[in-house]
Amino acid sequence: MDPERILEILFDNLRIKEGKEGGLISAKAEYRGKKLFIGVLKGNEKGLWFMDLSHIWDLIEEALESERDRTYILFFLNLNLLRPSLDSRMYFRPFFMAQLLKTLLSIPVRTISIAYSGCMLYESLPFHITDIRAKTERSAISVIHPDIYGSPDIEALILQCPTDKFLKELGLINRVIRSPEGEGVDQVVVIERFLNRAFRELSRSKIRKLISNRERRLKRAGIIKGKGGSLIKRYIERPIKKAFKRRGQDGYLSLFHRYEKSYEDLLSRKLSASGMSNASKWIEKIIDPGSFYELFRDFKAERFLDEDMVSRAYLEELRELETEGGFNESLVVGKGRIFHIPVVFLVDEYEFIRGSIGIVYGERFRKAVDTAIEEGLPIVH
Repeated sequence: MDPERILEILFDNLRIKEGKEGGLISAKAEYRGKKLFIGVLKGNEKGLWFMDLSHIWDLIEEALESERDRTYILFFLNLNLLRPSLDSRMYFRPFFMAQLLKTLLSIPVRTISIAYSGCMLYESLPFHITDIRAKTERSAISVIHPDIYGSPDIEALILQCPTDKFLKELGLINRVIRSPEGEGVDQVVVIERFLNRAFRELSRSKIRKLISNRERRLKRAGIIKGKGGSLIKRYIERPIKKAFKRRGQDGYLSLFHRYEKSYEDLLSRKLSASGMSNASKWIEKIIDPGSFYELFRDFKAERFLDEDMVSRAYLEELRELETEGGFNESLVVGKGRIFHIPVVFLVDEYEFIRGSIGIVYGERFRKAVDTAIEEGLPIVH
Protein backbone atom coordinates (compact mmCIF):
# COMPACT_ATOMS: atom_id res chain seq x y z
CA MET A 1 0.00 0.00 0.00
CA ASP A 2 1.30 3.45 -0.92
CA PRO A 3 2.14 5.88 1.92
CA GLU A 4 -0.47 8.31 0.58
CA ARG A 5 -3.19 5.72 1.10
CA ILE A 6 -1.85 4.88 4.58
CA LEU A 7 -2.01 8.56 5.50
CA GLU A 8 -5.60 8.81 4.31
CA ILE A 9 -6.63 5.87 6.50
CA LEU A 10 -4.66 6.92 9.59
CA PHE A 11 -5.20 10.64 9.94
CA ASP A 12 -8.12 13.02 10.21
CA ASN A 13 -8.33 16.37 8.42
CA LEU A 14 -5.56 15.31 6.03
CA ARG A 15 -4.51 17.98 3.54
CA ILE A 16 -2.12 16.78 0.81
CA LYS A 17 -0.07 18.88 -1.60
CA GLU A 18 2.02 17.23 -4.31
CA GLY A 19 5.32 18.76 -5.48
CA LYS A 20 5.64 20.13 -9.00
CA GLU A 21 7.88 17.29 -10.20
CA GLY A 22 6.04 14.57 -8.28
CA GLY A 23 9.03 13.60 -6.15
CA LEU A 24 7.57 14.79 -2.87
CA ILE A 25 4.19 15.02 -1.18
CA SER A 26 3.68 17.37 1.76
CA ALA A 27 0.72 17.00 4.05
CA LYS A 28 -0.77 18.24 7.32
CA ALA A 29 -2.96 16.17 9.61
CA GLU A 30 -4.32 15.84 13.14
CA TYR A 31 -3.99 12.68 15.21
CA ARG A 32 -5.19 12.26 18.80
CA GLY A 33 -4.61 15.89 19.70
CA LYS A 34 -1.30 16.13 17.86
CA LYS A 35 -0.48 18.28 14.84
CA LEU A 36 1.50 16.41 12.21
CA PHE A 37 3.51 17.92 9.37
CA ILE A 38 4.28 15.12 6.94
CA GLY A 39 6.71 14.82 4.04
CA VAL A 40 6.53 11.78 1.74
CA LEU A 41 9.76 11.62 -0.26
CA LYS A 42 8.80 9.41 -3.18
CA GLY A 43 11.54 10.30 -5.63
CA ASN A 44 11.23 9.68 -9.37
CA GLU A 45 13.43 8.75 -12.30
CA LYS A 46 15.28 12.07 -11.94
CA GLY A 47 15.69 12.06 -8.18
CA LEU A 48 14.37 14.90 -6.03
CA TRP A 49 13.98 18.21 -7.85
CA PHE A 50 14.93 21.31 -5.90
CA MET A 51 11.42 22.76 -6.22
CA ASP A 52 10.14 19.61 -4.52
CA LEU A 53 12.60 20.16 -1.69
CA SER A 54 11.41 23.73 -1.26
CA HIS A 55 8.03 22.39 -0.10
CA ILE A 56 9.80 20.83 2.89
CA TRP A 57 10.80 24.33 4.06
CA ASP A 58 7.22 25.49 3.82
CA LEU A 59 6.24 22.53 5.97
CA ILE A 60 9.01 23.20 8.50
CA GLU A 61 8.13 26.90 8.78
CA GLU A 62 4.51 26.03 9.54
CA ALA A 63 5.65 23.48 12.12
CA LEU A 64 7.79 26.13 13.85
CA GLU A 65 4.76 28.39 14.20
CA SER A 66 2.65 25.59 15.67
CA GLU A 67 2.28 24.73 19.35
CA ARG A 68 5.56 23.01 20.21
CA ASP A 69 4.32 20.34 22.62
CA ARG A 70 1.68 19.10 20.17
CA THR A 71 3.74 19.32 16.96
CA TYR A 72 5.59 16.52 15.17
CA ILE A 73 7.34 16.27 11.80
CA LEU A 74 6.97 12.90 10.09
CA PHE A 75 8.93 11.70 7.03
CA PHE A 76 8.00 8.73 4.86
CA LEU A 77 10.86 7.70 2.54
CA ASN A 78 9.49 5.72 -0.37
CA LEU A 79 12.50 5.62 -2.70
CA ASN A 80 13.40 2.62 -4.84
CA LEU A 81 16.99 1.56 -4.18
CA LEU A 82 16.88 -1.09 -6.91
CA ARG A 83 16.33 1.35 -9.76
CA PRO A 84 18.59 4.36 -9.15
CA SER A 85 18.88 6.74 -12.07
CA LEU A 86 22.24 7.80 -13.42
CA ASP A 87 20.79 11.30 -13.73
CA SER A 88 19.72 11.57 -10.07
CA ARG A 89 22.75 13.61 -9.03
CA MET A 90 22.31 15.95 -11.98
CA TYR A 91 18.77 16.81 -10.94
CA PHE A 92 19.39 16.81 -7.21
CA ARG A 93 20.52 20.10 -5.71
CA PRO A 94 23.09 19.45 -2.94
CA PHE A 95 22.85 22.97 -1.55
CA PHE A 96 19.16 22.60 -0.75
CA MET A 97 19.80 19.29 0.99
CA ALA A 98 22.65 20.87 2.98
CA GLN A 99 20.25 23.55 4.18
CA LEU A 100 17.66 20.91 5.05
CA LEU A 101 20.19 18.93 7.10
CA LYS A 102 21.23 22.03 8.98
CA THR A 103 17.60 22.94 9.69
CA LEU A 104 16.59 19.49 10.89
CA LEU A 105 19.65 19.31 13.13
CA SER A 106 18.57 22.26 15.29
CA ILE A 107 14.82 22.51 14.77
CA PRO A 108 12.97 22.59 18.15
CA VAL A 109 10.34 20.11 16.94
CA ARG A 110 10.13 16.35 17.51
CA THR A 111 10.83 14.38 14.33
CA ILE A 112 10.15 10.83 13.10
CA SER A 113 11.24 9.01 9.92
CA ILE A 114 9.99 5.80 8.36
CA ALA A 115 11.94 4.18 5.52
CA TYR A 116 9.04 2.57 3.73
CA SER A 117 10.51 0.99 0.60
CA GLY A 118 14.16 1.96 0.27
CA CYS A 119 16.40 5.01 0.37
CA MET A 120 18.71 6.31 -2.31
CA LEU A 121 22.03 7.94 -1.51
CA TYR A 122 21.59 11.69 -0.87
CA GLU A 123 17.85 11.55 -0.39
CA SER A 124 18.23 9.33 2.70
CA LEU A 125 20.26 11.93 4.62
CA PRO A 126 17.26 13.49 6.42
CA PHE A 127 16.39 10.03 7.71
CA HIS A 128 19.56 9.85 9.83
CA ILE A 129 18.94 13.21 11.53
CA THR A 130 15.44 12.62 12.85
CA ASP A 131 14.85 11.68 16.49
CA ILE A 132 13.24 8.28 15.88
CA ARG A 133 14.33 6.40 12.77
CA ALA A 134 12.47 3.28 11.70
CA LYS A 135 12.44 1.05 8.66
CA THR A 136 9.97 -1.50 7.52
CA GLU A 137 11.22 -5.06 7.49
CA ARG A 138 11.26 -5.22 3.71
CA SER A 139 12.98 -1.91 3.05
CA ALA A 140 16.66 -1.28 2.44
CA ILE A 141 18.76 1.52 3.94
CA SER A 142 21.57 2.63 1.65
CA VAL A 143 24.85 3.90 3.03
CA ILE A 144 26.09 7.28 1.91
CA HIS A 145 29.01 7.86 -0.42
CA PRO A 146 32.32 8.46 1.48
CA ASP A 147 32.47 12.03 0.15
CA ILE A 148 29.52 12.71 2.44
CA TYR A 149 30.08 10.25 5.26
CA GLY A 150 33.48 10.64 6.87
CA SER A 151 33.24 7.83 9.41
CA PRO A 152 35.45 4.75 8.79
CA ASP A 153 32.89 2.65 10.70
CA ILE A 154 30.55 2.56 7.73
CA GLU A 155 32.79 2.88 4.69
CA ALA A 156 32.65 -0.89 4.14
CA LEU A 157 28.87 -0.68 3.72
CA ILE A 158 28.84 1.58 0.68
CA LEU A 159 28.03 -1.10 -1.88
CA GLN A 160 25.92 -3.44 0.24
CA CYS A 161 22.74 -3.18 2.26
CA PRO A 162 23.55 -4.11 5.87
CA THR A 163 21.33 -6.15 8.16
CA ASP A 164 18.84 -4.55 10.52
CA LYS A 165 20.90 -5.69 13.50
CA PHE A 166 24.04 -4.04 12.17
CA LEU A 167 22.15 -0.81 11.39
CA LYS A 168 20.96 -0.72 14.98
CA GLU A 169 24.50 -1.23 16.27
CA LEU A 170 25.67 1.69 14.14
CA GLY A 171 22.85 3.85 15.46
CA LEU A 172 21.42 4.52 12.00
CA ILE A 173 18.03 3.09 12.99
CA ASN A 174 16.38 2.42 16.32
CA ARG A 175 13.17 0.66 15.24
CA VAL A 176 12.19 -2.07 12.78
CA ILE A 177 8.54 -2.18 11.77
CA ARG A 178 7.62 -5.81 11.22
CA SER A 179 5.83 -6.37 7.93
CA PRO A 180 2.53 -8.26 8.26
CA GLU A 181 1.77 -11.21 6.02
CA GLY A 182 -1.16 -9.44 4.45
CA GLU A 183 -1.52 -6.01 2.95
CA GLY A 184 -4.01 -3.21 3.43
CA VAL A 185 -5.48 -2.77 6.90
CA ASP A 186 -2.94 -5.06 8.58
CA GLN A 187 -0.14 -2.84 7.31
CA VAL A 188 -1.85 0.31 8.57
CA VAL A 189 -2.33 -1.24 12.03
CA VAL A 190 1.39 -2.06 12.33
CA ILE A 191 2.44 1.47 11.36
CA GLU A 192 -0.13 3.02 13.69
CA ARG A 193 1.19 0.91 16.55
CA PHE A 194 4.73 2.15 15.85
CA LEU A 195 3.62 5.79 15.67
CA ASN A 196 1.75 5.61 18.98
CA ARG A 197 4.87 4.24 20.66
CA ALA A 198 7.06 6.89 19.04
CA PHE A 199 4.72 9.70 20.12
CA ARG A 200 4.75 8.47 23.72
CA GLU A 201 8.53 8.22 23.79
CA LEU A 202 9.15 11.62 22.23
CA SER A 203 6.56 13.38 24.40
CA ARG A 204 8.64 12.41 27.45
CA SER A 205 11.86 13.80 25.91
CA LYS A 206 12.91 17.43 26.19
CA ILE A 207 13.65 19.24 22.94
CA ARG A 208 17.12 20.31 24.11
CA LYS A 209 18.05 16.71 24.80
CA LEU A 210 16.80 15.57 21.40
CA ILE A 211 18.90 18.21 19.61
CA SER A 212 21.97 17.15 21.58
CA ASN A 213 21.36 13.52 20.60
CA ARG A 214 21.11 14.51 16.92
CA GLU A 215 24.48 16.21 17.03
CA ARG A 216 26.11 13.30 18.83
CA ARG A 217 24.69 10.78 16.37
CA LEU A 218 25.76 12.74 13.29
CA LYS A 219 29.29 13.25 14.57
CA ARG A 220 29.58 9.51 15.03
CA ALA A 221 28.30 8.93 11.49
CA GLY A 222 30.68 11.50 10.02
CA ILE A 223 28.08 13.89 8.60
CA ILE A 224 29.34 16.42 11.13
CA LYS A 225 32.98 16.22 12.12
CA GLY A 226 34.43 16.99 15.50
CA LYS A 227 36.52 19.83 14.11
CA GLY A 228 35.54 21.94 11.13
CA GLY A 229 32.50 21.59 8.94
CA SER A 230 31.40 18.62 6.90
CA LEU A 231 32.35 18.42 3.23
CA ILE A 232 28.89 19.62 2.23
CA LYS A 233 29.26 22.67 4.44
CA ARG A 234 32.82 23.42 3.36
CA TYR A 235 32.48 23.09 -0.41
CA ILE A 236 28.85 24.00 -1.04
CA GLU A 237 27.13 25.90 1.73
CA ARG A 238 29.88 28.22 2.97
CA PRO A 239 31.07 29.50 -0.47
CA ILE A 240 27.52 30.25 -1.61
CA LYS A 241 26.53 31.98 1.64
CA LYS A 242 29.78 33.97 1.68
CA ALA A 243 29.13 35.23 -1.85
CA PHE A 244 25.73 36.61 -0.84
CA LYS A 245 26.44 37.63 2.74
CA ARG A 246 25.76 41.20 3.70
CA ARG A 247 28.03 42.75 6.30
CA GLY A 248 26.41 42.66 9.72
CA GLN A 249 23.80 40.15 8.58
CA ASP A 250 23.53 36.36 8.77
CA GLY A 251 23.61 35.63 5.05
CA TYR A 252 20.01 34.43 4.84
CA LEU A 253 19.07 33.01 1.44
CA SER A 254 15.47 33.08 0.25
CA LEU A 255 13.93 30.53 -2.09
CA PHE A 256 12.74 32.25 -5.27
CA HIS A 257 9.10 31.21 -4.90
CA ARG A 258 9.12 32.95 -1.51
CA TYR A 259 10.68 36.03 -3.09
CA GLU A 260 7.82 36.10 -5.58
CA LYS A 261 5.28 35.75 -2.78
CA SER A 262 6.96 38.54 -0.79
CA TYR A 263 6.81 40.96 -3.70
CA GLU A 264 3.35 40.32 -5.03
CA ASP A 265 3.31 43.79 -6.52
CA LEU A 266 5.91 42.53 -8.99
CA LEU A 267 3.62 39.72 -10.10
CA SER A 268 0.83 41.96 -11.31
CA ARG A 269 0.20 43.41 -14.76
CA LYS A 270 3.68 44.97 -14.84
CA LEU A 271 5.39 41.61 -15.34
CA SER A 272 6.28 40.33 -18.77
CA ALA A 273 5.40 36.83 -19.95
CA SER A 274 8.76 35.59 -18.70
CA GLY A 275 7.87 36.61 -15.16
CA MET A 276 10.46 39.39 -14.91
CA SER A 277 9.96 42.87 -13.51
CA ASN A 278 10.78 46.08 -15.34
CA ALA A 279 14.16 47.78 -15.07
CA SER A 280 13.13 50.46 -12.59
CA LYS A 281 11.84 47.83 -10.14
CA TRP A 282 15.06 45.79 -10.33
CA ILE A 283 17.09 48.94 -9.71
CA GLU A 284 14.89 49.77 -6.73
CA LYS A 285 15.28 46.30 -5.20
CA ILE A 286 19.00 45.73 -5.87
CA ILE A 287 20.80 49.10 -5.93
CA ASP A 288 21.37 51.10 -2.73
CA PRO A 289 18.72 53.86 -2.54
CA GLY A 290 19.72 57.06 -4.29
CA SER A 291 23.02 55.74 -5.67
CA PHE A 292 22.04 54.88 -9.26
CA TYR A 293 22.58 57.22 -12.20
CA GLU A 294 22.16 56.25 -15.83
CA LEU A 295 25.01 56.18 -18.37
CA PHE A 296 24.98 56.39 -22.16
CA ARG A 297 21.38 57.56 -22.36
CA ASP A 298 22.30 59.51 -25.48
CA PHE A 299 23.11 56.29 -27.34
CA LYS A 300 20.27 56.10 -29.87
CA ALA A 301 19.69 54.33 -33.15
CA GLU A 302 20.33 57.35 -35.40
CA ARG A 303 23.80 57.71 -33.88
CA PHE A 304 24.93 54.32 -35.21
CA LEU A 305 22.87 53.87 -38.41
CA ASP A 306 23.20 55.65 -41.73
CA GLU A 307 20.16 57.64 -42.76
CA ASP A 308 19.58 55.43 -45.80
CA MET A 309 19.44 52.29 -43.64
CA VAL A 310 16.33 53.20 -41.67
CA SER A 311 13.23 55.23 -42.39
CA ARG A 312 12.64 58.60 -40.80
CA ALA A 313 9.24 57.43 -39.56
CA TYR A 314 10.86 54.56 -37.65
CA LEU A 315 13.37 56.90 -36.00
CA GLU A 316 10.56 59.25 -34.99
CA GLU A 317 8.66 56.32 -33.47
CA LEU A 318 11.73 55.26 -31.45
CA ARG A 319 12.18 58.80 -30.12
CA GLU A 320 8.62 58.81 -28.82
CA LEU A 321 8.94 55.47 -27.06
CA GLU A 322 9.67 55.66 -23.39
CA THR A 323 8.92 53.07 -20.72
CA GLU A 324 7.08 53.66 -17.46
CA GLY A 325 10.45 53.89 -15.72
CA GLY A 326 11.58 56.66 -18.11
CA PHE A 327 14.04 54.54 -20.11
CA ASN A 328 14.45 54.76 -23.88
CA GLU A 329 16.19 51.47 -24.74
CA SER A 330 16.02 47.74 -23.99
CA LEU A 331 19.31 47.87 -22.04
CA VAL A 332 19.74 50.28 -19.15
CA VAL A 333 23.32 50.97 -18.07
CA GLY A 334 24.41 52.94 -15.05
CA LYS A 335 26.60 53.19 -11.98
CA GLY A 336 25.44 52.56 -8.47
CA ARG A 337 26.24 50.85 -5.20
CA ILE A 338 25.22 47.43 -3.90
CA PHE A 339 25.77 47.14 -0.13
CA HIS A 340 27.98 50.26 -0.49
CA ILE A 341 30.18 48.61 -3.17
CA PRO A 342 30.39 50.66 -6.43
CA VAL A 343 29.40 48.68 -9.55
CA VAL A 344 28.53 49.11 -13.21
CA PHE A 345 24.93 47.91 -13.34
CA LEU A 346 23.15 46.63 -16.45
CA VAL A 347 19.50 45.59 -16.55
CA ASP A 348 17.30 44.55 -19.46
CA GLU A 349 14.17 46.63 -19.95
CA TYR A 350 11.45 44.32 -21.25
CA GLU A 351 8.91 47.11 -21.45
CA PHE A 352 10.86 48.64 -24.36
CA ILE A 353 9.75 46.70 -27.48
CA ARG A 354 9.65 43.50 -25.38
CA GLY A 355 13.39 43.68 -24.72
CA SER A 356 14.42 43.74 -28.37
CA ILE A 357 18.20 43.50 -28.81
CA GLY A 358 19.50 45.84 -31.49
CA ILE A 359 22.54 47.92 -32.32
CA VAL A 360 22.01 50.35 -29.41
CA TYR A 361 21.83 47.44 -26.96
CA GLY A 362 25.17 46.13 -28.24
CA GLU A 363 26.88 49.52 -28.14
CA ARG A 364 25.69 50.25 -24.60
CA PHE A 365 26.88 46.83 -23.48
CA ARG A 366 30.32 47.32 -25.08
CA LYS A 367 30.71 50.75 -23.53
CA ALA A 368 29.64 49.45 -20.10
CA VAL A 369 32.35 46.78 -20.24
CA ASP A 370 34.97 49.35 -21.30
CA THR A 371 33.96 51.62 -18.40
CA ALA A 372 34.18 48.78 -15.87
CA ILE A 373 37.66 47.82 -17.11
CA GLU A 374 38.93 51.40 -17.09
CA GLU A 375 37.64 52.14 -13.58
CA GLY A 376 38.24 48.67 -12.10
CA LEU A 377 34.58 48.14 -11.18
CA PRO A 378 32.59 44.87 -11.11
CA ILE A 379 29.76 44.40 -13.61
CA VAL A 380 26.36 43.26 -12.43
CA HIS A 381 23.92 42.30 -15.20
